[in-house]
Amino acid sequence: MISHGLGDIDFFRKAPVINDMGADWPGTKRMKAPEEYELNSSIDAQTNVFALGALLFEFFGSFAGQEMEERYRYNRFLPCNPENWQLSEGKYRVAVKAVQQDRKERYKSLKDFYEDWERWRY
Repeated sequence: MISHGLGDIDFFRKAPVINDMGADWPGTKRMKAPEEYELNSSIDAQTNVFALGALLFEFFGSFAGQEMEERYRYNRFLPCNPENWQLSEGKYRVAVKAVQQDRKERYKSLKDFYEDWERWRY
């Protein structure tokens, strides 16, 4: 099995993948999952779920300058407020679940994420 981050398509490793770089793990700070900052953490399907959720917020949400600054300052992804989301409330909830800081609260796989995402109308 090959594993890679959705945002880092030029970075492939054979699974299982362990973060051996700590906070220097490749990726955009404003969109990285918590495990992409933690030395020896597992980089897996739930990391990809997080990356997809963060990407959806970039596509369908809007952020004030201060919100973007906080994401960089704290090295933590923060979703936009619901009123700044362009799609349905249901899709917002799905995207929020995808970007949970606690990976136990995220979808277990991209398939699980996709199935829930598809249940909601735009």
